[in-house]
Amino acid sequence: MGKLILGVAVVGLACAAHAAWHWGFETGNVGWVVADLTTGGPYHPPVAIYSVSHSTSGGCQGGYILRADPSNRSFSFSLPVNQLPDGHDWSGGRLDFCLRSTHQTWTQEPFVVFVGGNGTELRAPVPLPGTQWSSYRVDLLPGNLLDAQGLTPDEEHFQAVMQQLEAVYIMAEYGAQVQETSGLDEVRLRAACPEALDEPVVQAQVAGTPETPVVELQWTEVPGAWGYTVWRAVDGSWLQVGETTGTAWVLTPGAAETALFRVRAFCD
Repeated sequence: MGKLILGVAVVGLACAAHAAWHWGFETGNVGWVVADLTTGGPYHPPVAIYSVSHSTSGGCQGGYILRADPSNRSFSFSLPVNQLPDGHDWSGGRLDFCLRSTHQTWTQEPFVVFVGGNGTELRAPVPLPGTQWSSYRVDLLPGNLLDAQGLTPDEEHFQAVMQQLEAVYIMAEYGAQVQETSGLDEVRLRAACPEALDEPVVQAQVAGTPETPVVELQWTEVPGAWGYTVWRAVDGSWLQVGETTGTAWVLTPGAAETALFRVRAFCD
């Protein structure tokens, strides 16, 4: 077999240009705490603040944070909003996370609470977590949120929260008694898609052996991108071979002597 020759094409997609804030909990709690809230609300301000524990493995991906129920109130994981830019408008953005709990006997508060100016609250209903990791996606649109009366907020109420975000509480209270332990991982808060994405700068190298080569692709993070798709040229057309929120991908091109790949950034 001859030497594997690589080609890399770089393509950006039309979309947004703000960064995503990601907490993967690989090295610690990175500013997250547990906020103990008044059961049934209003949820802000918290009644008490507690620390969280950290595990280096066993998460949705790698490390994660966890906490045993600290009281007979409703506890939650509190996003460190002090790490976010002041005055940012989150309308049209998205919150992703992984969640699990040892119990599912308290079913009255499965949601995320968003708090805006003057304590204005909105709630995003989510499915009950299981004992295994569940992935969640909350699109920050009025139709996905409810006010304290269980009604869809009007535009003024929605913007009062999204344009002045003071707190985000991911509920962890899923046991009818003081009994459950809940875990959280892979939290991403993303801004709305902008108008145009930059192109990722892609580097490729060949590893492995001549008989079984391995192609390692790496690229720079694109501000505003929510993820990346990896493509390979096959018989004169492009075939998508992968999708990731990271900035690297490994492929095995087989016995081919030439291979052409491209990476596309997307935001939707």
